[in-house]
Amino acid sequence: MTFNKWLDKFMEENAIDTEQILTVTGPSGENRIPIARVIEAIKSSPIHEQDEIKEMFFKTGKDNVKLFMTYVYYMANIMAV
Repeated sequence: MTFNKWLDKFMEENAIDTEQILTVTGPSGENRIPIARVIEAIKSSPIHEQDEIKEMFFKTGKDNVKLFMTYVYYMANIMAV
């Protein structure tokens, strides 16, 4: 299964709302980033990073939604401008 299909399946199985807006602070101040935009960035990451992300979830339990959302929030902070 490709990374993108795996990620889509994980989000669907865990009812993750991609329309949810994350509020993070960047150098310019408050940023509002939809989870869908963060997922797009994760899907466009290099293959070796995708492999590491997938491995992290398999090691901790593939249904670990709390860890996943922590990672999404972490990525949103990196994306903030």
